Amino acid sequence: MQRIAVALTATESRLVSALMQAPRDIALGTSTECAARIGAHEATTSRLVRKLVFANDTALRDHLRAEFPTPASPSHRVAQTLSGAQGQGVLAHPVAAEVAALTRLSDVVDDDRIAAAARLLNRSRVFIDARGNAEALAILIDRRLRRMDRATVRLRGAARDLAELL
Repeated sequence: MQRIAVALTATESRLVSALMQAPRDIALGTSTECAARIGAHEATTSRLVRKLVFANDTALRDHLRAEFPTPASPSHRVAQTLSGAQGQGVLAHPVAAEVAALTRLSDVVDDDRIAAAARLLNRSRVFIDARGNAEALAILIDRRLRRMDRATVRLRGAARDLAELL
């Protein structure tokens, strides 16, 4: 870049500055957008690309995109996790994480709150109400309480219709 910097026009220098300031925008945009960003003509971007020894602006953008780190795919992350667990077994890390989370539970929920929740669940029927994303949790708690032999009533529908369910 320093070698050709002396041969650049003022407009080409502004293009290089734009490229250095926002390489991702240049890599993901078009040469027309790049030129418009600094108020230049598209032909100026083509001349600069040739001076930078690229066949065309697409080759420059491809080169810029190759410089950005790509997020690992889920399968790649799982493979890394499994390779790190060699010798310990696949479940060692998740089990250790769960044990650590459960031991920190007493920092968040004290015994009085647990006793209060137990008193609420010690009823003939437990009513479960959830809206939106919380409905997934309501399904899980409903299943858990039924396994504990508790009668549950899922409150569904509009709030104005709840009296009919009770």
